[in-house]
Amino acid sequence: MARSFPRLNEFVESGLLLFEVEIDPWLYGRTVEAICWLDVEPARLADVGKQLATHGEVAFAATTTGPTNVLAILELTSAEALHTYLTARLGALEGIRHVETAPTGRRTKRDGPLLVRRRGAGA
Repeated sequence: MARSFPRLNEFVESGLLLFEVEIDPWLYGRTVEAICWLDVEPARLADVGKQLATHGEVAFAATTTGPTNVLAILELTSAEALHTYLTARLGALEGIRHVETAPTGRRTKRDGPLLVRRRGAGA
């Protein structure tokens, strides 16, 4: 029997209470993680970002500053899958000038939730 929590439902519906679930990628066979630094032509940043957002292998991507301007965290099923992703999928994107990749041997901590303040929500 489902229970009703009117106050809790009110918080969720108003956007004051959000849920974020992080599932260990090992549980669904993604045992290889890699960090990619991409040097992308500035005029192609938006296009590359939109494409990366559609790639299931990309767990996280952001624009950055410095010698590269895009950071991507990849989660894959094998070293072969990493090679295929880099050569076939990433290699097919126009505007990428250079890619530097580092497989992650062991992760000790991941980033926590990003708390975003909504407009009009407190001071």
